[in-house]
Amino acid sequence: MARYGHFSTLWVEMAQRLGLDVEVIDIAWGAGVPVSEISRRLGRDADDEIKAVFVTHNETATGVTSDIASVRRALDENFHDALLFVDGVSSIGSLDFQIQAYLLLGLNDLAEDSVDVLCENYPDHPNLASGCTFDSVYTMEGLQRSWINRATLGLFNPPEPPQFNYRPKS
Repeated sequence: MARYGHFSTLWVEMAQRLGLDVEVIDIAWGAGVPVSEISRRLGRDADDEIKAVFVTHNETATGVTSDIASVRRALDENFHDALLFVDGVSSIGSLDFQIQAYLLLGLNDLAEDSVDVLCENYPDHPNLASGCTFDSVYTMEGLQRSWINRATLGLFNPPEPPQFNYRPKS
């Protein structure tokens, strides 16, 4: 676990109180998650003694947002089976969530997993329809593309993007 702000410190303390064997990486407050150090430690762990990596996505006490994708990449590049736990309390509702991009790229499984996480943590999110489904009209099938747009690979005559309603539901 990396400790680099108030909430990551609380997470380390909670894990220790629960009796977990915690390996702490202390970083100066104001820095982000130490991806290279996490990668180094995962690479050294030939016996898979590390069972999980805990990171805080958005440290509101310091205003730092960490690169979670790089932490996931470090796990993958080291062929490590540790679980990745992310404290996303302040980031789920405020930072970029890539569901729309996943849908446009055809990564439907990743989009569904992201919707599940969003639904569990922020069920009133403005882009969630009833039943916790992602309300999106902006899909590859939904785009009304002209022949000139398709022929120029999107350079000319682009379709009108949808206007998302980010206001809270009433």
